[in-house]
Amino acid sequence: MRTRILLTASASLAVIICTGLLLFRHIGGYRYDSEVERIINTPQTYGGEIQDNLVALGPDAAPALGRKLFSDYEFPMTLVMALGTIGDPRGTAPLLEFLDSYAPHEDKAVGALPTAAIEALKDIGNPRACDTLAAIYPVDDGVSQGRLGAAAAVARICAGTQQADARAYVFARYREMKADRMAFSMGWDHLVYKALIDVNTDESNAILIDDILKLDNWHYLSMPVIEHMPRVGGEEVIDGLMAIVASPESRYEMHYRIAAAGALLDLGVDDSPELDARIRELLDDAVRYERPESFIADARRLVNRIDSR
Repeated sequence: MRTRILLTASASLAVIICTGLLLFRHIGGYRYDSEVERIINTPQTYGGEIQDNLVALGPDAAPALGRKLFSDYEFPMTLVMALGTIGDPRGTAPLLEFLDSYAPHEDKAVGALPTAAIEALKDIGNPRACDTLAAIYPVDDGVSQGRLGAAAAVARICAGTQQADARAYVFARYREMKADRMAFSMGWDHLVYKALIDVNTDESNAILIDDILKLDNWHYLSMPVIEHMPRVGGEEVIDGLMAIVASPESRYEMHYRIAAAGALLDLGVDDSPELDARIRELLDDAVRYERPESFIADARRLVNRIDSR
């Protein structure tokens, strides 16, 4: 009898604790509504400050940001991008609802806001978004940034037939681009190569190496390409990145060269006197020519990495 009473009391206590935790989380979640309101109504001192401050609230602010999406706030793009940057799965449902609100009145794959919502869902990486995203890109009425972005998102976060179909779509757009460059502006070229990063297969990675690194093709180099290369690896990647670091700024801008140097360190190229010298030169040039503080800070971090070996 006494044992039964103790077990019942323990179970009741567990229920009380769980209920209290859920209530605390619920109340705590709504606490962020006032914080979000305060931030979006505070004038910026630099471009993007509101988004930075929203992201700084952390993952638990995602539900509040999602609720604010359906208010009369005049800059929903800021909320969408903040949700993507935070990357919390609780941002998935409001983004899907927000995306659905564009149909049938507006194609989900057209326009800056739907495209940004697609990108945010990709950054969050929740497979719950797969069915919605997979229904966007097969529409056969012309390529768009949103369709290409949706296919890239499905290629990255989904599996099975959905992933295979998305990869095929991206490869088809690549073949179209190669067959008729005039039909694709330079901006579209960049989007196709960015989508190939999300495909992330041996075939797509070989395309990135052949078209960009091997050809030393500054037209199509981008930060996402550089940041992807350590995941690919290999001598061809190392040689291509080293060529970027060693190039004059008249060919590759300094932030590309700094990023390429960081990628080489991430690849384990830490016994190269040439790379060490190039990194120190990048820092000296960034200071001498008064480049943005972010460039100087990034170059200094690289110097600290090689000095701490």
